[in-house]
Amino acid sequence: MTDLLTIKTNAATLSELWGISKESVFGFVKQGMPRDARGKYGVKECTRWFTAYLYDRIAGGPTDLADERKGLVKAQRQREEIRNRQMLGELLPAELVTTTLNAMATVFAGQLDGLGSRLGAKLAATDDPAAVVKIINDECRSIRTSTSEATINLASVGGSFEDIKPAAKKKRRSMGRRKPKATARKPGAGTVAN
Repeated sequence: MTDLLTIKTNAATLSELWGISKESVFGFVKQGMPRDARGKYGVKECTRWFTAYLYDRIAGGPTDLADERKGLVKAQRQREEIRNRQMLGELLPAELVTTTLNAMATVFAGQLDGLGSRLGAKLAATDDPAAVVKIINDECRSIRTSTSEATINLASVGGSFEDIKPAAKKKRRSMGRRKPKATARKPGAGTVAN
C-alpha cells in the first residue's frame, strides 16, 4: 500500500483535494508553497504549507506583502481621518476627554461628599416635610451649578483642568439651635494629686 503523504502530484490534483482552483495553487507557489519541480508537488509538504496558510488567515495575520500593504494603507488612512476630524473640532483626543470627565467627577464627588455636613443641621432643625424637600432641592441645584461652572471654566481655558477653580462658595447661615459652649474649667480641676 502506498503512503498517500509521500505521493508527488500536480496542481489539478491539489486543487481538487483542497477545493480551490488551479490558479490558486499557482498563486500559492508564488507565495512560497514548496514544489519539487515544475508541475510536481509533494502532497505532505504542500498540505502542511496550505494548513499554515489557512491558520494564518484565520488568525488574522497577513499572508503576503500585498496584504501587509493593504493593512498599512488602511491604518494610514484611519490615522489621517482622525487627524482631520481633530483639526475640524469634530473629535477630541481621548486623553483630554478622560481628564475632563475625571475633573468633573472630582468636582461632583467633592460636592456630594460635603452634602451630609451641609444639610445635617438644617434638616435636623426642620419639622416641615415641604421645607425639607426644598432644602434638599436647593442643595442639589447648588451641586449642579458648581459642576456646570467647572465645565464652563474648562471650555474657557481651552481644555486644561489645571486652571479650573471651584465655584466660590456662598456664605452659609447656621440654622437651628446652637450647641452650648463648654464651661470653663478651673485650673487644676480634673487632675489627681499623688
